[in-house]
Amino acid sequence: GYVFYNNIGGNHTFNLTSGLTVQGSWNVYEPYATSVVNNSATLIAATSSSGINALTLNNLAGATISSTGTAALTISGTTFNNSGTLTTDSTGTLSVNSTNFNNNATTGVVNVNTGIFTRSGTTAFSNLGQFNLASGTTLNLDGNYTQATLEALLAAGAKLVFFETPTNPTLELLDIRAIVAIAHAHGAKVAV
Repeated sequence: GYVFYNNIGGNHTFNLTSGLTVQGSWNVYEPYATSVVNNSATLIAATSSSGINALTLNNLAGATISSTGTAALTISGTTFNNSGTLTTDSTGTLSVNSTNFNNNATTGVVNVNTGIFTRSGTTAFSNLGQFNLASGTTLNLDGNYTQATLEALLAAGAKLVFFETPTNPTLELLDIRAIVAIAHAHGAKVAV
């Protein structure tokens, strides 16, 4: 696998350039106060768990982050700006754990073709852009969600909403009746 790692601290910008393809098991670790990862490359998690942990991740237009096979893919940090493509074709879980997830309305595409899409922590979607959930995929909500986000994801094709309340580890209480009513109005099942 590949590891791009910064343990020095400080202010850094890490650029993965177009034309670069990284496939297999990989991790990008750049979690410091003003660190930025700009991805113009193709990153494919193909064999096992892979992920990106950055204060700010910019997946630029034309760039791809994807998972295949049984790989799990995790994106963590404060802000994830997606202007490229984020796709899972794996039986693993695609987890977006960033506090803010901004999917560009014009160029940002999220394709969840198989497996489970998990939005955890306090992730807030400021824009769904093109968000495509294939039949049979699972949407897992954890923590802060909005009714508009839930309805948009269900309209995109989610057929199962899975959540826990109180949430772990933030112990937030989710309104079970409200979530069930929204899910059922879109023909989706609910697991609590």
